[in-house]
Amino acid sequence: MATSSSNSFHARSISLPTSSNPILRRVEECLEAAKEWQAKPHSLTSTGLGHLKDLFCCIDGFLQMAHTQQALCRKDTFVTQLMDDFLRLLDVCGMVKDSVQRMREEQQALQSMFRRRDQNLDVGIGRYQCMRKSMRKDMIKCLQLLKTMEADGSSTNDSKVEKILRDVRANTVATFEQLASIISARNSLGSIFSKLRCSKKHDGGGAEGKTNEIERLDVIMFALCGHPNKELAEDSVQYVKRLMENLESCLTGVEDELEGVFRSLITARAALLNFLTCC
Repeated sequence: MATSSSNSFHARSISLPTSSNPILRRVEECLEAAKEWQAKPHSLTSTGLGHLKDLFCCIDGFLQMAHTQQALCRKDTFVTQLMDDFLRLLDVCGMVKDSVQRMREEQQALQSMFRRRDQNLDVGIGRYQCMRKSMRKDMIKCLQLLKTMEADGSSTNDSKVEKILRDVRANTVATFEQLASIISARNSLGSIFSKLRCSKKHDGGGAEGKTNEIERLDVIMFALCGHPNKELAEDSVQYVKRLMENLESCLTGVEDELEGVFRSLITARAALLNFLTCC
C-alpha cells in the first residue's frame, strides 16, 4: 500500500497544471493555429513561419515551468532525441535561409538589369536559372532530412509534456516541408503554364493564385530565355516589375522570420540540454 501511495504521489507531482494555466493555454492555442494553417493554401506571403515563431516564444516559457522540468527529468532518451531533431531542424533552417538570401540577391540583380533593359540580360537570366536549379537541389536535401523526422514515435505512456513537445516538433517539420516545397517550386513548367493560360480564359486571373510568386517568375524567365531583348507589351513590363518587387518584399520578410525561428530553435535546444545536465 505504501508503494502504491508513493507512486500515486509521484504521478501527481509531475502532472501538468490545467489548461487554465496561461502559458499552457497559449502553447495549445499556438499549436492549434499552426495546425489550421497547414490546411490552407500556401505561398511566400503565408509561410506559417509567423505561427512557428509565436509557438517557440511560448515554448520558451513552457520549458521553464517546474512541472515541465520535473516531467522531463527522467526522460533522457526522449530529450536527447528531441535535441537531435532540433539540431537537424537548425540545419534545415540554415539551408533554407541561405537559399532565400541567395535568391533575393540574384533577383535584385536581375531586377536592376531588367529595369535598365541591360544588353546582357540574357546572362542575368542564365545566372538566375542556374541559381534556381541549385536551390531545388538544396530543397530536395532539406525535404529528405525532414522526412527522417516524420516518424512520431509516440506512446500511450507519454506524459502531456512529451505529447506537446512531439506536436511542436511535428508542426515545425510540416512548416519547413511546406516552405521548402514553395521555394523549390516543384511543379513542372508545363503545369504552371497550364494554370496561367487558364487564368487568362477566366476573369481576373483566379488560376494565377494557384501558382506561387516564385513559380510565376520561373515561367517568365523560361519564356525570356534566349529572347531576353524581345519587345514586351507595356502591361507585361509593368506586370514583371510588380512581380519582382513583390517577390523581393516577400523574400525579405521570409528571411527575417527564418532568423527568428533559428534563434528560437537554439534557445529551445539549450533549455533541453540543461535538463540533461541538471537532472
